[in-house]
Amino acid sequence: MLSDGIWFGTPINLTKEYQTGELKKKQKNINHQHLILWGEKDVWIPRGDLEEMAREMPNCELKILPDIGHCMNLENPAGLAQMFAEYFMGNN
Repeated sequence: MLSDGIWFGTPINLTKEYQTGELKKKQKNINHQHLILWGEKDVWIPRGDLEEMAREMPNCELKILPDIGHCMNLENPAGLAQMFAEYFMGNN
């Protein structure tokens, strides 16, 4: 989606689906493997919401990351790269 030349993309659409309840309805039908990373210092996304998502979605793993906020890619890029490598190499 473009607005004034800015691409909003997935975060906007996910927020809309979350707010309307559509995301929750879809969770049980999403069967491919998921890894949810959540920083314990994240003040934007409540931990309980992601714990519920991990319970509802088949094949979903939630990792709680100490000393990380909402932007792990900026706060600990090497750690994020390592987790991705471990996850994807372990799930082949």
